[in-house]
Amino acid sequence: MKRALQLIGFGGALLFGLLLVVSFAHPLLIERAAREVVRIEVERRVGEKVEALSNARIVVLAQKALGRTDAEIEAEQRRLAADVPARVANALADLLNADCECRKRLVDAARKSQDERLKSLGQVRERLVVPC
Repeated sequence: MKRALQLIGFGGALLFGLLLVVSFAHPLLIERAAREVVRIEVERRVGEKVEALSNARIVVLAQKALGRTDAEIEAEQRRLAADVPARVANALADLLNADCECRKRLVDAARKSQDERLKSLGQVRERLVVPC
């Protein structure tokens, strides 16, 4: 048992050392691999959020109140779902440049977009909620 733990520990240390050497020798290789993992995870999470928003109560109420716009809503949802991989890939490609000001702009744009989205959803909710 002790021998097995020593072998596992040595193997882990060897793997860590190898990855450390590779990260110093080829930092962009590690960053590209991490970027791909991040891209896949972001696409998965955004897809879940889009699905959750599609099933949200406010969306159901809005679709009932605005029945004539169902075709437009579906087209926008398809467009949004189709644009996600391209947008994520473009944003992550820009992030490869460590000195790029785009990193700060992306963070600011994401915050501003989220604030606007929350404000817009709040306004829609106020219009759809009937006072008791």
